[in-house]
Amino acid sequence: EASESRIPLAHSGTTNILIKLLDSDIAVVVEKAVGVLWNLCHEVSVQHTVRQLGGLKTLIRLLSNEDEPFIQFNVVGVLPLLMEQEENVHEAVSKGVVAPLVKLFEKEKANVILLQNCAQTIGSIVDGNVEYQSAVCNAKGLHRLAEILAKWAPGEQVSDASFTNQQDLLAKCCYAVWVICQGNACNQATFGDTDGILGIIKILEAECEDFLFEVAAGAICALCEGSDKNKDRFREDSGLQPLIHLLEHQCDKIKLNVARALCHLAENPENRKTIRELNGLAKVVQLLAN
Repeated sequence: EASESRIPLAHSGTTNILIKLLDSDIAVVVEKAVGVLWNLCHEVSVQHTVRQLGGLKTLIRLLSNEDEPFIQFNVVGVLPLLMEQEENVHEAVSKGVVAPLVKLFEKEKANVILLQNCAQTIGSIVDGNVEYQSAVCNAKGLHRLAEILAKWAPGEQVSDASFTNQQDLLAKCCYAVWVICQGNACNQATFGDTDGILGIIKILEAECEDFLFEVAAGAICALCEGSDKNKDRFREDSGLQPLIHLLEHQCDKIKLNVARALCHLAENPENRKTIRELNGLAKVVQLLAN
């Protein structure tokens, strides 16, 4: 786990040995090999080496093996690191990584860390790529994210997950929704039709960490930009009041995303009226003055 240990291992041929061990018939050997790769993949050179040695194809195959949950857990742990490289993203998608990732959201009593890493990986894959946005949507990824947001909403009692882990999961799901729906009218409509917007509004209404408010407001911005239907949904689900309240938050990044979201929402005449009634316009003017 220590950086000073990883660097010598990364340049000693260890990665090649580990990838060969992924084909072992002994489950515990595969589990431990993936676990070591998880640690080594903090090094950029190893992220490339795994792809160059054909490791991505094997990892994706292991991801689909529902009979070995510990192996699945480790594979999902290493994927966010591997997806830091654009070449790895393209190869992973071509090898079919999206469908098994989305399917993991359906697991009963899924580990919160596993869900976090699934959401983070999907967000990394999709970011800035229209084709991959569609791939995740077609695999019902937005439906599954909406379900996770509802199930793990603030105030809901889910397993023994800590408050921090719950907040991290919700933030990674919100970010995934943000990048999947950014500039994509079809995906905006799909997420709106799942009632997923209500799940994000519950976050805005709760006591949450700053980073979660920031990405939740960013997701609303992406969902409502150019989408008249989602602008109406957000108002009808009583989202304007908690969003406007966040204009008083101390964090500038939160206020910036909230202001952007309100800018899109205010393109709707009924929303403009409600924003004024809730003193939202005056708060925005005050922010500009300051």
